[in-house]
Amino acid sequence: MRYYRATPRRSPRRIRSSSIAVILLAFAALPAATRAEDFAVGVRAGTAGIGPELSFEIGPHLDVRVPVGVYTYEDVYDDTGIEYDAELQLRNALLLADIHPGAGGFRLSIGGGWDDNTLKVSAPVSELVRRYRPELASLVPAGAGTIHGEATGSSFAPYAGLGWGGAARGGRWGFSFGLGVIYPGSP
Repeated sequence: MRYYRATPRRSPRRIRSSSIAVILLAFAALPAATRAEDFAVGVRAGTAGIGPELSFEIGPHLDVRVPVGVYTYEDVYDDTGIEYDAELQLRNALLLADIHPGAGGFRLSIGGGWDDNTLKVSAPVSELVRRYRPELASLVPAGAGTIHGEATGSSFAPYAGLGWGGAARGGRWGFSFGLGVIYPGSP
């Protein structure tokens, strides 16, 4: 038998303090960005979502990027004979320092930021009882209701990655590629 434990939603104080930390980091980078030789505005798409990205070239070996990602995906899937409704909401913004060791396209990225990614699932009570406690299925009416679950991580998530390209390093148009790891904490 499996037990599911409901966890309380993140406290507003914790969300507020993480958001304030990200905003302070952005303002700390702002004076350097205003002296930047070049800046760029772009659009990005990846596993963290789709959204705008600002990039500031601080020097020959350093860029500062602020990528934002949003995306919502809904699906109905059948796992172990139970039909679940699922919704994945991606909402995040990072502040990244891109280090270009040879002053070229290769970059090492490190930073972190606000993470409000959420996975919501729901399933009918009668289906869950039928699957996990079949001996009780006849006692539960078909319209008994729905059980909802939600998984979220920490509101601050560190990031490390590497890639090629830099929006602020080139002509009018450019392309950038990156692979990285973001740690959202325990769901």
